[in-house]
Amino acid sequence: MSLKRTLSITIPKEEKTIEELIQHLRYLETPICRSTHSEEWRKQQLSETTIRFKKALQLKEFFNNIAQSETILTDIYKD
Repeated sequence: MSLKRTLSITIPKEEKTIEELIQHLRYLETPICRSTHSEEWRKQQLSETTIRFKKALQLKEFFNNIAQSETILTDIYKD
């Protein structure tokens, strides 16, 4: 008798999409942002947004790899 094992992974949800993070990074480099906010605040935002952007790209790649693996496994076991 074998027990079926399941894997459960909890991934925190990013409140912004990759496109929104890109827009925010672009905004932080604009003259309007530079004149409106302090350089310290802007650098902090750049750092935090860049980290979030990199994590979002890693998650996107992870899920793309899973989808690709599922397709390969489906094709193998289809026959």
